Amino acid sequence: MKNKNIKTNENYWDCECEINYIHNKKKGNYCPICKTFEEDQPDSRQIEINKSYNSQEDNTIFLYLRKR
Repeated sequence: MKNKNIKTNENYWDCECEINYIHNKKKGNYCPICKTFEEDQPDSRQIEINKSYNSQEDNTIFLYLRKR
């Protein structure tokens, strides 16, 4: 039974890795770390994509400020 409150994004998929498990479908359909294929895995949850990108942006800003 699907939970209708969970929003997924058809442009991303989750592999089986514990970290860095969100993959952009345009960039590839295979994870060489856990050896899974996109067609066998679920689409990523939108809230997890948002958190991942926010975390990456925070790290980029931190590194920029640190280099100055």
